[in-house]
Amino acid sequence: MIEKPKIQQIRYLLFSFSRHLSHAEALKAHNSSRWWKLHEACLLAMGRCKQLLNDMIVTGYVKIDLEAFIRQVPLADLSQFDYPYLVCQAALFAGRFSRLLSIDVNRIFLDGICQLLEHAQHPIINLSSLRAFYYYCEEVGVDQTNDVINYLPRIFEGILATMSRIPQSAYIWPLESLAILISVDENFVSTIENRLSPLAIELFVNYVQDPLINGETTAIIKGLVHNSKVSHLIQERLIPLVQSIVDNNSVASTLPRIASSLAFSVLDLLTTVLRSLNPPINSNLLNQTFPVVIHLLLTSDDQQILINGGECLCAFLSCVSTDLFSWNDPKTNISSIEYILQVLAKFLDPKTPENCCTFIGKLIRGFIREINKTNQPSLLGDTLGQILKAVLAKLQSKNNEIEKLV
Repeated sequence: MIEKPKIQQIRYLLFSFSRHLSHAEALKAHNSSRWWKLHEACLLAMGRCKQLLNDMIVTGYVKIDLEAFIRQVPLADLSQFDYPYLVCQAALFAGRFSRLLSIDVNRIFLDGICQLLEHAQHPIINLSSLRAFYYYCEEVGVDQTNDVINYLPRIFEGILATMSRIPQSAYIWPLESLAILISVDENFVSTIENRLSPLAIELFVNYVQDPLINGETTAIIKGLVHNSKVSHLIQERLIPLVQSIVDNNSVASTLPRIASSLAFSVLDLLTTVLRSLNPPINSNLLNQTFPVVIHLLLTSDDQQILINGGECLCAFLSCVSTDLFSWNDPKTNISSIEYILQVLAKFLDPKTPENCCTFIGKLIRGFIREINKTNQPSLLGDTLGQILKAVLAKLQSKNNEIEKLV
């Protein structure tokens, strides 16, 4: 239920907009350059009231021909290249209200932002066009964006062109647009995978210490992994990245080397990939990254690497256990189960610091649960009893330390 004071405020606001827009038309007729500022102010103010205005239009509390307004003001203003800030507000406004618009009007909007991406000279117009596309997908819903499919190639090229013209600090909007673009149509993504996957991995490596860019590139890679048409391809491309974090297992790569102190970020990415993919896993990804995770867990003393590596091992168990339990190290002939038991032994050792063992309970539960699913409990042999004894020893050592503190 919308409160009466808010209804009255919106009505006064719409009346004010009508007066300002009429004044803007008068200024334009007299060749005054100030008219665009009134348009921009009205679009900005209405955009700020978007949710309330949207609710009132839907419920009928206010009467406004939104389609006519959008055709006459924001969509018409998209061609005003001499006033870049007005063009930005026009694109953003039309994107925010796309849910209430007809297919025909939304097509005009999509064609308009594609033309902005292709012809606008001001980077801020390109960025706002991408944000408007993001709003459109968010408003209409990714599963109902069939009308945008024909525009995806132009928008993708626009994203790449925009990123080549802007500083790193402005990458977020293009990356968010990429992340939502790849969720629209799997078939289109398969046509750009050979360009998009290397770009996403390169950005991840180059800006691994930037949490915002890192988060968006991870989201893009996650989306590619979840896409059944390109999943195996992106998994294959990630192998050199994961291998590069182990000094004695480095591989030739055109990517910059990730500092060993930042290896935990790659482990976190691998965990995300494992939890996003639909089985079966790419056999090369399993064969060449599982040993890396085991190596780091058994040899590293870095707390963050141990924690993220433990979570990654849990992801291997919960997501690809069937493939994992049939794996053997071709160099040593040691099975995956034996490696996991070695990891458990290390982290259940009373000498191992407690803050590195946050994942150990999850790992033990997952290990036993997945072994039971195979209907081959004999795979554990007599090690289950040893694991339980080690758990008790770890708990006992913790109690002893608490008693010392007391």
